[in-house]
Amino acid sequence: MLIRGSVYIHSCPAALKHHVEWSLQSILGKGISLSWRTQPLQAGTYRAEITWREKTSKASEVATALRSWHYLRFEVRDESDNGGDFYRFTPELGIHRAS
Repeated sequence: MLIRGSVYIHSCPAALKHHVEWSLQSILGKGISLSWRTQPLQAGTYRAEITWREKTSKASEVATALRSWHYLRFEVRDESDNGGDFYRFTPELGIHRAS
């Protein structure tokens, strides 16, 4: 059974884009890359999303890695037939987890 995962980065400062990609590559594999688009709601920031399928859950590992970059706003999901996990983060509120 494969677990479906996704990351939605809602805003990321330009200076952190490569650091975010490197963090995700260290967890999900070197073959991933993000397609960054400008975030019109917050000047100077970008947004991106990526999905994957793995044999084990990666959501908590991804959320932990990304929350160390304080200026990000993101969501991470893992879903399987048995349920899933959902993490979201904003600099002002910190991290939130739901199942």
